[in-house]
Amino acid sequence: MICGEFSFKKLTVKPASSSNREELGEAWHVTRVCGVCGAHQEIGIDAEGDVVYE
Repeated sequence: MICGEFSFKKLTVKPASSSNREELGEAWHVTRVCGVCGAHQEIGIDAEGDVVYE
């Protein structure tokens, strides 16, 4: 669980893998690490910018 802060130590955005693109409709894969609590989170975003999963 993320602490609710919006201060990220690391934020990476990469194109989605072909399997995630086909199965989930994901266009972009985001990985972020909280700068406060160190929590690791992955987010999938579709081509329109909507969150597919978190």
